Amino acid sequence: MTGDLGATDARIQTIPRRRGLIMRPLAFSLPDVPAEDASLLGLVADAACLNAVPFLGRVLGYADIDTLFPASLPVTEDAPVDSLAFVLRLETHEVLSRMYPVETIPGRGKFIDFFGATIRADHRESRHRRVSPRSLRMAAHHRALWELRPFAFCPDSREELIDRCPVCERHLGWKRTAGVAFCDFCVDEDGDPTVDLRDHAGRIVEASDEAALTFVCDLIHPVGHRRERARKALHPEFSNLGPGEVFEMMLTLASAVETISERPGDDLKLFESRTSYARLTASVMARAARVILSWPTAFRDLAEEIRQSAPARTSGTPMVREFGALAQTARVRHLSPDIRAVLLRELDAAWLHRTGVGAADAYRKGAPLPEGHISQVEAAARIGMGVKTFARRAEKVGLVAHKTGTGRRAVILYREDDVERFRKGWNDIVDAQAVAVRLGVPPSAAPTLAEMGLLETASGSALGRLYEGGLYARSSLERLDADLRSRLRPGQGPLPRLWTSVRAMSLMHIPWAEVLDGVIRGAVAVAGGERPGPFARQVTLIDEKAFTQFVKEVVVRADRTDSSGMTDEEACLALGASPGMLMWLVGEGIMETNGQRRRRNSERTVADFKARFALTREIADRVGLEPRQVRPLLAAAGVEPFAAKGKLMVWERDAASAALARIAERACAYLTQRQAAARLLTNEGVVRALRRSCLITANGPGRATFWETDIVWFEELYMLSSMAAKVLGVRTGQVRDRMAKRGFRPASVCAPGAAVVWHRRDVDRASEKS
Repeated sequence: MTGDLGATDARIQTIPRRRGLIMRPLAFSLPDVPAEDASLLGLVADAACLNAVPFLGRVLGYADIDTLFPASLPVTEDAPVDSLAFVLRLETHEVLSRMYPVETIPGRGKFIDFFGATIRADHRESRHRRVSPRSLRMAAHHRALWELRPFAFCPDSREELIDRCPVCERHLGWKRTAGVAFCDFCVDEDGDPTVDLRDHAGRIVEASDEAALTFVCDLIHPVGHRRERARKALHPEFSNLGPGEVFEMMLTLASAVETISERPGDDLKLFESRTSYARLTASVMARAARVILSWPTAFRDLAEEIRQSAPARTSGTPMVREFGALAQTARVRHLSPDIRAVLLRELDAAWLHRTGVGAADAYRKGAPLPEGHISQVEAAARIGMGVKTFARRAEKVGLVAHKTGTGRRAVILYREDDVERFRKGWNDIVDAQAVAVRLGVPPSAAPTLAEMGLLETASGSALGRLYEGGLYARSSLERLDADLRSRLRPGQGPLPRLWTSVRAMSLMHIPWAEVLDGVIRGAVAVAGGERPGPFARQVTLIDEKAFTQFVKEVVVRADRTDSSGMTDEEACLALGASPGMLMWLVGEGIMETNGQRRRRNSERTVADFKARFALTREIADRVGLEPRQVRPLLAAAGVEPFAAKGKLMVWERDAASAALARIAERACAYLTQRQAAARLLTNEGVVRALRRSCLITANGPGRATFWETDIVWFEELYMLSSMAAKVLGVRTGQVRDRMAKRGFRPASVCAPGAAVVWHRRDVDRASEKS
């Protein structure tokens, strides 16, 4: 094949900031005019394959586009479109029309312009390459719609898209390329691809409403006549709206349909994360599209159908209990104001048809409220809180709110007797922090004071839920403070402070509750403390030696009483856990306690826990990974934590051990970034530079784990300067000069002066010449 070097060579461009270096186009241009629905990344990959360039990043470098992630090219701001078109030997408009400019809309989020349709930026798949084998048979170019996550199938062939190689099961990407129809990793010794994706056809999706599914595909299709066909099928109410706005409305309705069909009692679950799009099937999309095509009749039918499952919804406002997730669609923030207004109008119409009272009528000034109810504003004023603060705390204590509609002007009502009970209880409660401020002791001493009868816990399950049981009666705290101050004695001369003496004892557990009880019983003589403030931090000791003996007796008595158990510190050492982890395990009910104060953990409980469960740190030490890499590793094997809260995770030991055994049996094992650096005789910074330059790929779980075969492949073809130094018998800093004298150039320079990569064959030849 010969390249067409006609008119393209007449355009002479220079690389900016490179002292007038001439920018040259690729030798071979694409044979045909690009298809109207072809993606920009697909064109770059085809051009790279045609010119025998193995990496997309190298082609972009010819156009002075420096990026570590070639997949971000279509959304790159201020990309040199003219230079890229010149290098690819294409017209500028062919490249510009396939760029997706990013725009941040205040209050709604980030959006991209996808061939004239403004859609959310989250919809674009930026990590993996998705293809349809059947469509590639018909035309071997990458379609732009394959980049959108809502489409799990090809709009042309209706075949499910694949993002992994059917043979090696690795993710298809945009860094290396052997052509969009081939796997990037399955290559022979000469670097030619061995797996043709077109030979692995997938499943065809089916939908009961084929016309509605076609409408969804045409709505934002890159081909102009298909977009026009979808626009003509819209209801006149949507004629002035953009195709992107209607598409976002369809996805919101689809999320409501999917949520209600699978989980009738749950809140609206939007399609936002990468994994959530797995719930968006072709049937769900077709059902939501039919609602838009047959508007508003189909929407009212859907609302009536959802209302039949109202008994399964026991929480939320009356509107949410009646219409479920559909009632929440009008509050989705990324929808345009016009779409939200349309949804809100239809929801109010459905509510009016059901109850006979609309939101506007309920808010009308002077309208009588239901008997025994007061508004949220009046309830907050009675208790002395702000409206937003009262709403948050009322939800925590379980006060049921009744909303008169879905509009912004709807009235929120509460039962008057519930508000009155909450007011009486709220004015007489304090939390552990208030106890600590009043008495000058740590908040952890409040539960022990309550056990000893010195404090009274707040009554009422509703108030207990507000702080998960950590509430105490204000009146009992005031009585305890007054009782302590009544025991003060006159003192003369400088006396040691109670707080300083206790802290100087260096006890693992300070018995503050017993100390205060000793003050009340007269066993501990204290003076001072006339001024208002924390009691324990103000008073002084009259007899410090007697106080020290009293504290020691309390500690010895507690150890003798609880000698059969383990303290929290001992349990943490036995489990290899932090104190916060142990508190979480006890709070979740995973570890049982014996009810004692200090030694509340038994050896049997700790042994039973270790026999059934394993902590993340233990698994990480076993497999030689960092703790943050354990969850992705086990998730790839189908194992999820038994319980998790943020970074706190506990695993079932048998399931984790079985998963680790399966991983160990695989022919291709994982290497961490540290292990890969040791294998290549370098440091982790060089490994990161190799990953950024696409010489090795992080295909394992997490961002810094690698397939061992990738490292072996790199060792077979390349050498770092540190490895070449051992072969040539010189220092690492002398390798580059020695290779240059022998007439060899580096294969790649990942970081100036650091990560220099050489072909292994060149190093062997240089050593033979030596």
